[in-house]
Amino acid sequence: MMSHGTFLELLDLAARERGLRADITLFPQGAFGPDKIDARPVARIRLTPDASVSKDPLFGQILRRRTNRSVYDLSRPVPARAWAAMADAIKPNPLRFGFVRPEQAPALAMHRNIAAEAWRIELTTPRTIMESFDVLRVGAAEVAQHRDGLTLLDPMVVTLNRLGLFDRSKAPAPDDYATTSQIKDFAAKLASTTGFLWMVTQTNDRVAQVNAGRAYARVQLAAMGQGVSMHPLSQALQEYPEQAKPYRDFPEPGGRGTARQTVQMWARWVCVSGESDAAALVLGGLYSGLSCFQPKMGSSTPWLQLRRLRQVIKPLPREQPGGPQDKLRRHRPLGCARSTSAQHARDDVVHECAGPADPPDRSGS
Repeated sequence: MMSHGTFLELLDLAARERGLRADITLFPQGAFGPDKIDARPVARIRLTPDASVSKDPLFGQILRRRTNRSVYDLSRPVPARAWAAMADAIKPNPLRFGFVRPEQAPALAMHRNIAAEAWRIELTTPRTIMESFDVLRVGAAEVAQHRDGLTLLDPMVVTLNRLGLFDRSKAPAPDDYATTSQIKDFAAKLASTTGFLWMVTQTNDRVAQVNAGRAYARVQLAAMGQGVSMHPLSQALQEYPEQAKPYRDFPEPGGRGTARQTVQMWARWVCVSGESDAAALVLGGLYSGLSCFQPKMGSSTPWLQLRRLRQVIKPLPREQPGGPQDKLRRHRPLGCARSTSAQHARDDVVHECAGPADPPDRSGS
């Protein structure tokens, strides 16, 4: 549902840019249940020329919008102006927006630990890995055939797949290099993270989920405009039994443990600037389906990193030892929330933003 919301928000921004009013009615035939979707439409959209419609400056950031899954620079925390911009972008929505900053060391460590454990659980639970493998689309032909799922377009992997050397029939074992290397890599990314944000809704119905997706799109666009990039973390927010503890431990007051509030989005972020970081963001977007592509300047090249994951790709013939390898990461489309004014939700732990009022308090706690 979050991805539907992000799509609708981008559509609305584009319509405004062309002088059109987008009247969006969610679930015109009724919302489907909590367990699965059905054939009923998510939204009905009517575009009408309207000279009174104002353009939204966030439209200018759409082509720059992408997820940054690389190792971050600890010397670049999110600046105060970025918080104000993100808070202002989400004012129309009844959602709460919380964040933790570098000076809040205990809270920052808690977020890192929960994210690391949730990632380990996902990688060592065979059915969740196979869930990703089952919808993995390798190459343009599979993408065109299915029009859904996870996309992997790297030419090397596409070639291996055509040769029958890319194995998607079973999940790597917990102690396989395919698993342990990803856990290690993700730990390095978390260690380089100087802040986390989260978005919370009072309810968890389908409308709230879609609107949360619209909100996340706005937050991300506003962040890009301030030189801030982010990486959504979905694992601890998943609802399968193995994730119950990370789900429960998430440090959001009144969050997952209560019936009326739901954490819809959780992300790590960093302030980026300069040509090398811009290039890293572009590479991160081009290779978003490959967690082995970590566009960090000065690091080993993607081709060297492709040698990993021996258990994911079938062994090459004897005459071609040490062939390229790849590792996969499961990506789930997520959406999120909005907010505005700040209050200290917990002393020395987090900052919360709620309701259409003032920008976040940046005095520190």
